Amino acid sequence: MIKRTGEQTYEVESLNPKNAGTWYKVDLEKNECSCPAWQHGGRRPCKHISMVNNALAKEKSEVAKLEAEKFDGTKQEGGSNEVKTS
Repeated sequence: MIKRTGEQTYEVESLNPKNAGTWYKVDLEKNECSCPAWQHGGRRPCKHISMVNNALAKEKSEVAKLEAEKFDGTKQEGGSNEVKTS
């Protein structure tokens, strides 16, 4: 799960069952994450930054699709009119 906490800041829940309930702070403006992998110079970008970027790209794509449907009055097959925000 991803929660927006500011204009460019998010909290991302750990996917590791051992860390259930742990949230990491992602700051896209600074390109930083509070996860151990990021803090210890591990993989860059970390999976939490990637998750936020992927969710934002998907949301942007869905919004563009809805705007196109609204403009031309059609609905794409298999598409959803719901835009999910977390």
